[in-house]
Amino acid sequence: MCVRQMVDEGLSEQEACKNIFMMDIDGLITKSRASTLSDRHLRFAKDLPDTRSLLEVVKTVKPAAIIGASTVAGAFTEEVISEMARINTRPIIFALSNPTSKAECTAETAFRVTNVSHISTR
Repeated sequence: MCVRQMVDEGLSEQEACKNIFMMDIDGLITKSRASTLSDRHLRFAKDLPDTRSLLEVVKTVKPAAIIGASTVAGAFTEEVISEMARINTRPIIFALSNPTSKAECTAETAFRVTNVSHISTR
């Protein structure tokens, strides 16, 4: 869905995939893991060192947004959220997992750590 939106906005599919960094249970999807990746994941493989640390990925990549759909409660630690706030004036933090007990972070934690007091719908 993200790739499709980027293509609709003028990027090639290859350019869009270069701008998306994915992690799975084994960490960042990298080219060194190519033999274990499916075709749908392989197109997102990066030429970066292997890491299982989301904080390390955030520090290296400096993303504008992070999207969680892992059902790993607390995956977006206060350190990760704080780093997102340090590198972005308005960090985009989507913790999509349900129920809340499995969410990557709570809205309250994101607001408190980033000092953001509202949600924008645009």
